[in-house]
Amino acid sequence: MTASTNPKFIMQYAVKEEAVTSLVKRMIFQAESGFGEMYLLEVYPGVQMWSIDFHLRELDIKPMGAYRCLKLNYCLSGRCEVPLPDERYVYVSSGLLSVDINPPVGKMMLPTGQYVGLEIVIDLDTISHGLPGAWTDCGIDIWEVRQCLSRTRGSYLANVAASWDQLAREMEEHIRDADLSVEVYRFRLLQLLWTLKAGRQRDISIQPFYLTLGQRAVVMRAEELLTRDLHQRYVISAAPFLIKGKGKENEETI
Repeated sequence: MTASTNPKFIMQYAVKEEAVTSLVKRMIFQAESGFGEMYLLEVYPGVQMWSIDFHLRELDIKPMGAYRCLKLNYCLSGRCEVPLPDERYVYVSSGLLSVDINPPVGKMMLPTGQYVGLEIVIDLDTISHGLPGAWTDCGIDIWEVRQCLSRTRGSYLANVAASWDQLAREMEEHIRDADLSVEVYRFRLLQLLWTLKAGRQRDISIQPFYLTLGQRAVVMRAEELLTRDLHQRYVISAAPFLIKGKGKENEETI
């Protein structure tokens, strides 16, 4: 494993680490709010894929040391809220792909208490010595992606095609099963990247998507009000951020 892509944030929670095969490592951990496991596979030097299965509410994910990574994080089920610099948050739910170069900061929140995902992590320092030849031959240019992200504060959220979802789910299973050779893992990763590139203008919608800390506070406050009493019926007033229940005494401004 290369140091900069190794998920050091998880080390403080790890209770067991084992080599499944010479390619795949499994980490089991226990946090205050729950438990989880990760399967880690290094496909090339500086290019890793992680199979993630979290059953918790929150996790401190602030990186340790220098951070220059490009991350593709695909949510298979559940939901996570990832804090970013400048008091922003990215929200990822089932079927969405987050593409990001920002370091996560603070605590990752899992509102449903569960998250399963496939993450591709590319160490930009390591691959600066040269991209895999197969990527270059297929026109996969990580530096072009890096440049595009720099113009949108480093964050994109993508709705992917059904074909890409199927490839991602198969890859996540193969990482857990550790049943492929490194050459086949590399081919399947190339399939994922090529399908994403080919579908960018056709059947994949990509757009910046993040909220500020203040916007998140408003959303969380609205959720708290709406779930406080499920027998109450609420409507949204024309006045900004005013939620009304039955009767004026139930009005609350957020």
